[in-house]
Amino acid sequence: MIIALGEQLAGRGRGAGPPAIAWHLHHHHQATVSAATISRYLTRAGLVVPGPSRRPQSSCIGFAAELPTGCWQAGFTHDPLAAGTGSEIVTWLGDQSRYALPVTAWNRVTGPVVLATFGAAANRLRAARPRH
Repeated sequence: MIIALGEQLAGRGRGAGPPAIAWHLHHHHQATVSAATISRYLTRAGLVVPGPSRRPQSSCIGFAAELPTGCWQAGFTHDPLAAGTGSEIVTWLGDQSRYALPVTAWNRVTGPVVLATFGAAANRLRAARPRH
């Protein structure tokens, strides 16, 4: 039943992983099977394609900014709202401080929004920096 259900879900373009199969078994067939057990059945049947192996950590190239404010991270997240609309959340993180400087929500993130929010983050960090 696990194999047949997995193939049926995959054929319909649905998620066919162990959690999805477990949910369908529980809600449509009144059978409770753990995701680990389902995974073992799928692996034995040859239906699990192994993922690529991870590369060694020694092959990663590290980086460091020459100046305290030389590295920034940006995060863009789409957040659906109850009314069926969505918002996009922009977060700027200063690597030197590890603080999320501005976190703002927009209907749609555009190039000018990115520039404006980065400018606001830089100004906020500059204003908070102690003067010597």
